[in-house]
Amino acid sequence: MEGGDVPRAAAASDATPPDRLGLELAQLRHSRGMIGQALASSVGISQSTISKIENGLLRPSPADVDRIARTLQAPPDLVRHLVDLAERLQSTAAGPAAARPGWRRAGRA
Repeated sequence: MEGGDVPRAAAASDATPPDRLGLELAQLRHSRGMIGQALASSVGISQSTISKIENGLLRPSPADVDRIARTLQAPPDLVRHLVDLAERLQSTAAGPAAARPGWRRAGRA
């Protein structure tokens, strides 16, 4: 493995897209020896948000993924890969909402 390479666990390729993106970002962060709080401070988002992204509980915007990956000094090809994953997630984000019309309006007047 060369200096800029980041190891990717086999589990990341088998995971669902939100989990896959989160796993790859977590692996990148760990490979750089950075804790979640330090990354959050550097990127300008909360540590809780970093945790939710890494655990597949939050779909980050492509811009957020770009900032996170660049903060972690990911190689350009890895940045593009991660941003592409985020873009694909964003394009499928309407899926569950479309299947349940009005779910976001529940409880609102």
